Amino acid sequence: MATGVWLRFRNDSHLPVTFSTDSIYLDRVGKCGYKTSGGKFFEGLCDGTEVSIRYGIQDADGKSIPWGFDFGAISMLPPGASVVFSVMRDHLEDGRSIRILYSYQNEGKIKRLEDYGSDRWVYFKSSDLPR
Repeated sequence: MATGVWLRFRNDSHLPVTFSTDSIYLDRVGKCGYKTSGGKFFEGLCDGTEVSIRYGIQDADGKSIPWGFDFGAISMLPPGASVVFSVMRDHLEDGRSIRILYSYQNEGKIKRLEDYGSDRWVYFKSSDLPR
């Protein structure tokens, strides 16, 4: 049996989102990102990029389980794009779930992307996996 599973995190919003990764991912060709209504381009992840996403684990009662690193990078996912990432299968066993913190982004007054609204969580659990 495999010890890991691949998951997909998709941005179905019309705004870009940011989330934590274990490394910095750079688009070397300058084609992937988000263009504001004012024409300013912000580099981001390309659709389908494999990333090492930073996630938390919680038990069946919703309590956090310590795991992972306490440092990393922030990556931006443009609207309509998704990333794939792997998790250890046992992180989803016994009623546990993983969660990813993300923030919507919008162009601010000084013409850069900034947090827009409150941070949000997305959850993955074993029942989300194909059988």
